[in-house]
Amino acid sequence: MKLSARAWLNLGLSIAVAVLISVAVLEPGKKPIEKVTLSKLDKKTLNHIRIQRANQEDIVLEKHPSGWVMTAPLQYPANDFKVDSLLQIVNAESEAQYPIAPADLAKYGLDKPRASITFNNDQTFELGATEPLQQRRYLRYQNTLHLILDTYYYQLAAPASGFLDHALLPGNKNITKLVLPTLTVDLKDGKWSLQPAPKDYSVDQVTALLDGWRYAQAINVSRYDGKPLPATVKIYREGDNSALEFAHQISGNDLILIRNDLHLQFTLNADKRKDLLELPPKIEVNDNTGNKPVADKTPHLPAH
Repeated sequence: MKLSARAWLNLGLSIAVAVLISVAVLEPGKKPIEKVTLSKLDKKTLNHIRIQRANQEDIVLEKHPSGWVMTAPLQYPANDFKVDSLLQIVNAESEAQYPIAPADLAKYGLDKPRASITFNNDQTFELGATEPLQQRRYLRYQNTLHLILDTYYYQLAAPASGFLDHALLPGNKNITKLVLPTLTVDLKDGKWSLQPAPKDYSVDQVTALLDGWRYAQAINVSRYDGKPLPATVKIYREGDNSALEFAHQISGNDLILIRNDLHLQFTLNADKRKDLLELPPKIEVNDNTGNKPVADKTPHLPAH
């Protein structure tokens, strides 16, 4: 198909415009503009975090050999993903930077910061109001005013329980004894004993029950301020001086596990009740002869 003279002209103009745009964008020989970050801090060197918010309790997170732990206002292992999100702020991109004098703090909501986060007790980032045009957040670090995306403020504004690990049993420790409302599983001389002993059970059932606890993750972790409830579950683990105790209750479609000592409650789906509080049913598998296998009634220590 032949193109008309007008079509050739339009095509030529389009190519010329594309070339001009590429030259303007790429600017050969000119270095790209380096983005500005809030600081040059190395997040790998940070081991202490304090979060302060207006009208809320302070949150303190400390890095231990086993990982990040909340030490105030609650005492429990922290959610590593949530902590890593907090650490990102030290190298967050600053979209604009201005020098700021103490007399100007109120103008940006920084005379009484909405929130602040301090790393290693000496590096403080203060968040103030939002600017009206693009709703970016004012942040002060040292003597510089920055504009940043507003997502970091909402991370800092979360309740303390939002930073906690959702595992029922944090840490990779083997269970040595499990006391349930209707069953006790105890490790003795490398073998598991069950009381009262079911009529027919196998080592796989014991392993499944223990793994249910070891790997269980709550849907939500929140503060429990109610009246202490009697413990219905006791879990003994290697290296622990005492048992971890849980009370439990069913609320609608939820299974609630309560740690009275920590003032925490863990919410799981109600169908987890059988997985955690009862010995799971044995799976019957026929062998090649068509006969049912004989159950192993002397469970040994599961490999964890």
